[in-house]
Amino acid sequence: MGIEAENDREPLDLTEEQEVGFADEEPEQHEEQPTEQAEEDDGEVVITFGDEDAEEEADATPLVKKLRDQVRTLQRQVRQKVPAAEANDPEPVIPARPSLEAVDYDQDRFDRLYEEREKAIVEHAAWQRRNEEREAARKRQAEEQTKQVEQQVRALGVTDYEDRASAVRDRLSDQQIAVLINATDNPAKLLYALGRSETKLEELASIDNLAKFAARVGILEREIKVSKKRPPAPESKVRGATGTFASSAVEAKIDKLERDFAAGKITDRTEIMNLKRQLRNAA
Repeated sequence: MGIEAENDREPLDLTEEQEVGFADEEPEQHEEQPTEQAEEDDGEVVITFGDEDAEEEADATPLVKKLRDQVRTLQRQVRQKVPAAEANDPEPVIPARPSLEAVDYDQDRFDRLYEEREKAIVEHAAWQRRNEEREAARKRQAEEQTKQVEQQVRALGVTDYEDRASAVRDRLSDQQIAVLINATDNPAKLLYALGRSETKLEELASIDNLAKFAARVGILEREIKVSKKRPPAPESKVRGATGTFASSAVEAKIDKLERDFAAGKITDRTEIMNLKRQLRNAA
């Protein structure tokens, strides 16, 4: 899909739940509780955009030039309001059925008009078949594109993709969405990133020139990067008011029994050991 990716691009591991954003915006903050388990975990994948300083350099790349050529073609097609294939294959016009009266009973002229009409009917039938093939090809392309985007969405591993992507589709025009999807290697990831950044989304939406829009899209996709953040510490099994109070009460009783044992008031540690075992089981 879109422009073929460069051979030396490093693959991204998108199997874990991810967070997508831009480098110049603060990611969503999550309260972290450092634990031994958190230190051992590699953390959650975060996808962001890198520096935007690459715009001047990217502006002269073959990728952007190719995108601009494609967009100019698209703009011409939009102005003409017909697809490229149909523009080169207009629908044949079938002349009206001739009559002898209309040609002043000139039989030769009548025969010529009749033959021209029959020829136009054959040409129109052939055009209809070609047009149906074009429609079928467009449908297959759309279905294949949908499948690819769905695979990319699953690879992202996020739960709020539809909300993020819908915000982008609502803000950008159909032409802008078409350029974004067809000019990127991973439109799902870019749509999600834009859905998380109102600033970047508004910036793209304000670019009416599709050539400049395509250039900016190419830059943003190149800036996407993946990092990881640590997940929040898992909740303790002893949680909530009841569990906390019960644990505190057992600990207080153990402390009292330990003091009584040290003072010689009791000589049996059985109850102390049982209470400690109870705490360990509850942890």
